[in-house]
Amino acid sequence: MSWYKIAKHMNEESSRCGHCWGELKVVGITENTKHIYSIGQMYECPCGKSKVWANSIRNPEAFVKAVEAGNQDQYYQGFCYDHRCGYCQDIVIALKNNGGPRGETLWGCRKCRDNQNIMLDGSKEWGENVTPFLFPWYAQRIDQVKDLLY
Repeated sequence: MSWYKIAKHMNEESSRCGHCWGELKVVGITENTKHIYSIGQMYECPCGKSKVWANSIRNPEAFVKAVEAGNQDQYYQGFCYDHRCGYCQDIVIALKNNGGPRGETLWGCRKCRDNQNIMLDGSKEWGENVTPFLFPWYAQRIDQVKDLLY
């Protein structure tokens, strides 16, 4: 038997804050200078303590060209599923399996103590093919992508 991690992309139904128990919602597109794919979504909870950066665009230049051409199929590089701290941009790690009240995995940043209560429910995260979800979301915000790109 072989063990492997299945790629999972964060969405607004898959994460909650361990401080206020609110769902983490996308608050915008931001740049993460510590990640190879630097343009991604910032998720934040209602109380503002839990922040996660995720779902970055793997090839922003090709993405912009596909949006401008009106052809989603032209963009085939996809989106990165890495989760990063919304404060220091360091990697977010699993701290405890089944750490949440509903069996969620408890995630957090090693550096930012207030950002160590992120509950992720893997059963609600998106799988590998997220282009039908993320392409239109980013396309509606193409000016923000361009501002970070150029």
